[in-house]
Amino acid sequence: MIERGIVEALHKAQLSKDANAIAQAEALASHLKAAKLAGFQDVPLPRAERVTEFKLDTPDAVTDTFGRIWEARGKLISVTFDVAQCPLSEKELKEREKRNIRVGVLPQALATQETRHLLGEMFPKMQSHSVQEGNNVTNDENSSGWFDYEAAIDAPHLDTKEGQLMDKIKKDERRILSLNEYIVASQDSKLFTGKYLDETRTYVRLGSRDDGRMVLARFGSVGYLDVGSLLDADDRHSVVGGRSSGVKKA
Repeated sequence: MIERGIVEALHKAQLSKDANAIAQAEALASHLKAAKLAGFQDVPLPRAERVTEFKLDTPDAVTDTFGRIWEARGKLISVTFDVAQCPLSEKELKEREKRNIRVGVLPQALATQETRHLLGEMFPKMQSHSVQEGNNVTNDENSSGWFDYEAAIDAPHLDTKEGQLMDKIKKDERRILSLNEYIVASQDSKLFTGKYLDETRTYVRLGSRDDGRMVLARFGSVGYLDVGSLLDADDRHSVVGGRSSGVKKA
């Protein structure tokens, strides 16, 4: 519970861009890490309520839906997440729906390698090394806020080499998802459809790396997150693709 409070303080400081508050929260996080190494154990956290009604047809409805989703998720780790107004118009939302592209939002406080373990605490079924504290999986970019992604359960851009995938994404004026975004998108998919992205059949390359190599990821039907870096850049496979976002950042 103490750690969650520190994360919440850092999240609020980052939103306000208060350098002193950010420095104080980072110092507290450093002290807590030292205390944990010395044997300190935090208090167990309660489970959260589940959001069961969704409306995604207008910007206000999308904002309200994800506000409630992140309120429920925040309760899992005793953190409050603020969700900004959805930047897409009703027309843009409908155009995405026709192309089976779904929107999502990743809070800034959960967008980095260092805070990815909090997603692991929210969704303990993942059990991946990549969502453990002190994991080795880095992000090329720590993108946060609103994003969209290809919502089909099976991955798009199958049978592509790494360079081919990145060229296709760039040509479409999109960017590759980070592992953090992919986790949130997959959990949203489970919430909306009953299935995770890439459930049991396909893998995706992501904008995250393990020892410098782009990672592959997919979800199992019980919620396990499989993350590895087995393919070289020039390797291709019929079940390996990638996912991307096209929401422009302000």
